[in-house]
Amino acid sequence: MDCRETILNVDLQKLRDNAAHMIDLCADHGVQITGITKGCCSDRGIVEALIDGGIRSIGDSQIHNLQKLEGLDLERWMIRIPAPQEADALIRYAEVSLQSEKVTLEAVNRAARELGKTHKVILMVDLGDLREGSFDKRELLEQVSFVTDQSHLELYGIGTNLGCFNFIRPDQEKMQALLELKNAIGEEIKIVSAGNSSGINLMRSGGMPEGVNHLRLGESILVGRERETFTYLEGMHNDAFILEVPLVECKTKPSMPIGTIGRDSYGNSPKPVDIGERKRGILAIGKQLTDDQTIFPVDPKIQIVGSSSDHLIVDLSDCDINYRVGDRIPIRLGYFAIMRAFTGAGIRVKYCN
Repeated sequence: MDCRETILNVDLQKLRDNAAHMIDLCADHGVQITGITKGCCSDRGIVEALIDGGIRSIGDSQIHNLQKLEGLDLERWMIRIPAPQEADALIRYAEVSLQSEKVTLEAVNRAARELGKTHKVILMVDLGDLREGSFDKRELLEQVSFVTDQSHLELYGIGTNLGCFNFIRPDQEKMQALLELKNAIGEEIKIVSAGNSSGINLMRSGGMPEGVNHLRLGESILVGRERETFTYLEGMHNDAFILEVPLVECKTKPSMPIGTIGRDSYGNSPKPVDIGERKRGILAIGKQLTDDQTIFPVDPKIQIVGSSSDHLIVDLSDCDINYRVGDRIPIRLGYFAIMRAFTGAGIRVKYCN
């Protein structure tokens, strides 16, 4: 008997629809995509649904997640810069990787030679977000020369990442800079990858210059949202992931705690507001398995108060439904909440076709 009482309902048809819609939208602008499934740990059932929707390239930041996808008809991308020690596993379980260090490229070439394979390389460039990639044009061109000289590496393309660390927005100036670097390479490459879901608005507005032909999309496919302005996209589903969590306590309590307030696990002091007595509920989930900043109760009258490691506190005072202990409360998950749910071990996944 499965004792896990929290259920994650995954609507595979909605994910198929999102994949097909995004492929068509990007194709209208001359852009192909790699579907990023690190948010669901490259769950095989979800990846198969995305394949049904037309996805032919899948990316993840963990090699062990890509290993799950053996035997599927797709191109696997390792989208986190790998360590040299990961070279052997990388060659076994990924066809493409993002790279920025010569020592790692040397290790990858050795591993590919030993395994009798050729590995495709996307060289990353840093256009100002200050995460991964060569910041210096000369370094990039040196890496291009190195890759093209190796027997078991293929220069597949160049790429950049924006909107993830310092949240620098992609714009026409950044994309033109990427295209100029592509032109400076002097080699025929297939991929010029503009980044993630934060590039969708630029593409839709016609700001993506011809020649920038690729996006790595996770959040937009899984939850139907672009990352630049955090707007849900028309025609896409944002509710493919619904978590059902048991209500384990329901009592009327004051909204203001009694006693001296200390600090939480991050060193911050809570700042509660006294709004009188409220009907408070506790759901059987907390920070260990979810992210209370990216969850949305399906009942809009449920208010999230906060969470500890394994308790989610909600305010039920204004609800039309008389919730009782034992009821499962449905919650729509955003991107980071999906990620937390799939990396935890206490949630049962249930697929709906």
